[in-house]
Amino acid sequence: MSSATIRRQRLEKELEDTGMKLSSVLSNIIGTSGRAILETLIKGERDPVRLADLARGKAGRKIGELTQALDGEFTAHHASRPGTTSIRTIT
Repeated sequence: MSSATIRRQRLEKELEDTGMKLSSVLSNIIGTSGRAILETLIKGERDPVRLADLARGKAGRKIGELTQALDGEFTAHHASRPGTTSIRTIT
């Protein structure tokens, strides 16, 4: 298993620990939409509607589902965890 795969799985686990189920809506949580959402979460935005509005392409048609999937308890603690902060290095 590659290190990128391990980091992706760790990131998905971090999100699930917050109650967010992003991977249930996005097939690739580190794709364009997923990265935009995750980077905005890390910067401090917590409103599921605003986060869902960042979706692009096919994901942009799933705003309602994304809003529900992003309704969780993501905190500053989660934003600073190594599995979360490494989003930019996962390919």
